Amino acid sequence: MDQIQRLGAAHGFKDGPLLELSRKLTVAQSDPLNLSQPELVAPKKDRGARVAQRAINNLRRAEEAIAKAQQVINELRFSNPFAHTGMPNPAEYHLATFREGVEAISDFRQYLENMKRNDGISYGDEPDRRKARDLRKEIVCWTIFTFWTERSLPLKFTTDPISSERGGDLFDFVNAIVECMTEPPTRISGETLKLDLKRYQDFCQSVR
Repeated sequence: MDQIQRLGAAHGFKDGPLLELSRKLTVAQSDPLNLSQPELVAPKKDRGARVAQRAINNLRRAEEAIAKAQQVINELRFSNPFAHTGMPNPAEYHLATFREGVEAISDFRQYLENMKRNDGISYGDEPDRRKARDLRKEIVCWTIFTFWTERSLPLKFTTDPISSERGGDLFDFVNAIVECMTEPPTRISGETLKLDLKRYQDFCQSVR
């Protein structure tokens, strides 16, 4: 409630409408809102190296466990259920496949170690997760734009004549809300908000 009151005092809105806006924004807040803007994404090579090392450790443990299993398997003998038909023993095929799998695990572990050693691994989210975050960011912005227009306020922004930075009351209001929704508090760049606003206006125009 303190955030609502601070937003209201800073931007001239009553608590009631802001509470309703807050409820609408929960649609896009199933997880803390993360923004996938290029200018906000930190280098992820250090994390990639750490994650790769965990995978390497797991593969080594797997190799050790498989080696123990292989020692036991080497002592086993398998009868041929199809001997009466003249067909080869299927155990030969399965044993060969097993050995290839063991070699593949070892080869991939060595490949990971080599890539990590040569700084060739970085960590990144899956594309579908990035798209989901972009969609949630757009939902947040569009919900705020709608709140703004419902109060007959102009959908406009300013451009600093020296820095060309986008700003104004609307963008300040959007970022004040986004800072409340992000952890750590994060702002959306004015250029990104300009693009989101253009898409919102185009959509509104198309449904009239």
